[in-house]
Amino acid sequence: MTEVLERARERAQSLQQLSARLSGDAEGFLAFAHENCSVVAHLSFIWTVMIHRLRRGGAPAKLFLEECDLLLTLMSAPDHFLSQIARVWHQRTLPEELAKPVYTEVLAARNRLDALARDVREAREKIPRSPRVSANPEELKQQIKQADEQQEWLPLREVITRLRQTDPSKQE
Repeated sequence: MTEVLERARERAQSLQQLSARLSGDAEGFLAFAHENCSVVAHLSFIWTVMIHRLRRGGAPAKLFLEECDLLLTLMSAPDHFLSQIARVWHQRTLPEELAKPVYTEVLAARNRLDALARDVREAREKIPRSPRVSANPEELKQQIKQADEQQEWLPLREVITRLRQTDPSKQE
């Protein structure tokens, strides 16, 4: 899934380049708006696959959290551009027969993106965080002192000898 998300990152980054090239004329503006909607659909599909994988046995929590973070990051580009598109839409002179369905698509994509971000954040919050495990330094010192006092430490040569005695295949 990480490779798919990396490809999605490339696609989201290409929106920046497309913005500069396509947003000048009316047809380019409509194509750019449609491409942003397409990226949102792609991110939604990736999320659907992630949830399907989670239901079928999942992925390690750490990986799932990383993928959620990456997905949320990838949403920022289309979110930014769709907001700008919606804001300047009515200032542009656009062919009505093309503009109306694309504008409807832009509004739907914004709603879909908001819902997707909400779903990813909610799922991310449900994943249990692994507790930080660290040894208590005082307890560790006490255990080492106790092992020293009881002479529980063995020289390496003795450990090797004992291993050879218990497992004949380890002999030279």
